[in-house]
Amino acid sequence: MTGTDQHNYQALLEENERLKAEVARLQKLTEREIESQQPADQMGMIRSIVGIDERIIQLDENDHIEYINGSMAKMLNIDRKQVLGEHVSAIDQFSWGEGVFQRQVSEAKKKGDLEVEKTCEVDGRETIFIIRTSVISGKAQLIVQDVTKQRTTERVFKRMVSPEVMERVMEMGKDYSQAERYEMTLLFADLRGFTSASQNLPPEEVREVCNDFLAEMTTQVVNHQGTIDKYIGDEVMALFGAPYFFEDHAVKALNAAIDMQIAHERLREKWRSEGKPELQMGIGINTGEMVVGLVGSELRTDFTVLGHHVNLAARLCGLAAGSDIWLGPRTFELIKEWVQRYGPNADIKVNVKFKPAGSIQAKGIDKPVEIVNVVLKND
Repeated sequence: MTGTDQHNYQALLEENERLKAEVARLQKLTEREIESQQPADQMGMIRSIVGIDERIIQLDENDHIEYINGSMAKMLNIDRKQVLGEHVSAIDQFSWGEGVFQRQVSEAKKKGDLEVEKTCEVDGRETIFIIRTSVISGKAQLIVQDVTKQRTTERVFKRMVSPEVMERVMEMGKDYSQAERYEMTLLFADLRGFTSASQNLPPEEVREVCNDFLAEMTTQVVNHQGTIDKYIGDEVMALFGAPYFFEDHAVKALNAAIDMQIAHERLREKWRSEGKPELQMGIGINTGEMVVGLVGSELRTDFTVLGHHVNLAARLCGLAAGSDIWLGPRTFELIKEWVQRYGPNADIKVNVKFKPAGSIQAKGIDKPVEIVNVVLKND
């Protein structure tokens, strides 16, 4: 090792020891604040020392930089060693604009912990950051997190699932932009004769009928932990077992379909009283291995499923007569296994009868597919 190499190596060791000491100091500072048992809204407690997706700046009482981690330095494109001791204004500029750090530190010192959300362009893409500021003993700490994926997930799922499912999705912290392949159940439901009927109705009545139908069917899907994938005209496409998996996805899809048909009968009575067409509804349900995840572009992203089992579910819906619920073979198999396992506690919504409905030839499947019709029994 040359003299120059030894000098560089020694400098690296010293820098490493300095950073370790700084982390230890911040940890002790946090512990002292916890032990002081001050009210939570006054503690301004440092919540995190180092995190993979966290960028951190620690300031002294005069807002000079005491510590800046590598992730923050990289994001701001600065040499963190050179800015130590500088006023925060020296680094207070980014795609979100100048002076953001200074304003937030000033507000936090007056009012307590502060959190703001900033949207800006980074490397040509819209990026969403959360900037959190805490103040302890006059010293401010800024933590910046990239929450673009979380916000995208929230935006996509808020219109697709119930608040309970939404909460579960966010708790999982899963990256739904990464496609997965697993077994789930898919349901399609649409009105029979809607297109032809709409030609004889005023536009506002066409919209009312469609909105009545979609709103009622969505309610039933959400009530059974289903996820609304999309609306295709007067057709509803719903997933069961995604975005998070549950074992009884086929049973929940069946129960949703039963409630959908019951609710649809109420709708038909309403339409009859209003002099509107009493359109019937067919439902197709299919279970199989599908690819699931966020699909789309920067302009529009949707959570959806892909694969030939999707086509089969749509085909079953198209073939089902009004008031029918048609099941694919795997769906029926899973429901039957569930009933055999749990008997009277299988939680099937109402008393039903399963009747063979023949076979069909489906795209992407070599052999004919045996289908089952679900008959709601009155007794």
